[in-house]
Amino acid sequence: MLAAATSYDDPVTQRLIWRLKYEKVRSAAIPLAYILEHYLQYLEVGLPNIRDVAIVPIPLHRFRERERG
Repeated sequence: MLAAATSYDDPVTQRLIWRLKYEKVRSAAIPLAYILEHYLQYLEVGLPNIRDVAIVPIPLHRFRERERG
């Protein structure tokens, strides 16, 4: 199963991710972690047979990676 904890279409989520990734505002990680924590709890309750969960980052495009250093 593949799933996302939230939608990037949400302007609040977009801003939090932007601030964390590009502006290095570490405090933006707190509400994002809260979203992820609650989503994982939802999975545990809603899908009791799920045993293993892997959180996987989406890799950067090579141009972005080169840009960031």
